[in-house]
Amino acid sequence: APYRSKLYPLTEALELLTKLSKGKKTNTVELHINTLETGIKGEVSLPHSTGKKQTIEVFSDKTIVKINAGKLDFTILLATSADMPKLAKYAKVLGPRGLMPTPKNNNLTEDTKKRLEELSTGATLAYKTEPKFPIIHLSLGPVTQKLNHLQENIQALVKHINPMKIKSAFLTSTQTPAIKLEF
Repeated sequence: APYRSKLYPLTEALELLTKLSKGKKTNTVELHINTLETGIKGEVSLPHSTGKKQTIEVFSDKTIVKINAGKLDFTILLATSADMPKLAKYAKVLGPRGLMPTPKNNNLTEDTKKRLEELSTGATLAYKTEPKFPIIHLSLGPVTQKLNHLQENIQALVKHINPMKIKSAFLTSTQTPAIKLEF
């Protein structure tokens, strides 16, 4: 693939990706980062929303009613440590879906209101390397997003991860070749 062998500056890569994605409005811009080590993880506040809709539930008695009814209509569940005893018996339901609040997932917090505000902007992005491989896969939002927004988000992300920890990075979107980025 010609796009993998040449290094593209970010702006050029994004323009190329847009051209390659023409007519596919539902395409998502993805960034694949090869890192120098595994165990890299974190969360970054991006300058712009990724456009990814997240349904955030702050734990309450209503949540228990929903869980019992099998109505898990949320993608993130926020809770405080005081809520955890009530949630413990639902671990088998919430755990496999990645909904169980834990400090590691940053959804177990004493200030659920503040965390809700951070996540509501749609500009909070968590990243981590795969368990056994030094690679991070991220969805950055639709191809239809403003190019400068995508560019600023990627720059903020790379800075947050630390360019010194990055071996290579590729931009891609649904059914397009991967484009190798230059930093």
